[in-house]
Amino acid sequence: MNLRVIFKRLGRSEFIENNIKRKIDFALERFREDRDLNAQVKVELENAHHKTGDETYKCQVNVKSKSIPMIFISKKSSNLYKAIADAFEKLGSVVSKVRSQNHTKKRKRIHLGNLSVPPREVDVA
Repeated sequence: MNLRVIFKRLGRSEFIENNIKRKIDFALERFREDRDLNAQVKVELENAHHKTGDETYKCQVNVKSKSIPMIFISKKSSNLYKAIADAFEKLGSVVSKVRSQNHTKKRKRIHLGNLSVPPREVDVA
């Protein structure tokens, strides 16, 4: 698995980076051995020059691989840690859904592959 963590308009934090790595390992543990798995997490402070008030943080998670379709998640919050937690909570539910869809497709292929049609008898006159 290839992981890239990007900080935009924020100073790089080893604590946040390790937290993201731990969360993505947990969310994608079933696909950890997948060499084609690429994950990118971008954490940013949204810049609103024309607005006063609370700052808004955004966490974007992109995951793509041959075994799962591309997943893109974006969550915003006034708290950086909440934005990260919400994004990874959503990632966990999406990955669970994708896994169950893949499992269903696999079971259908197995089921259809095991169906045998009895040979038809042909009258030769």
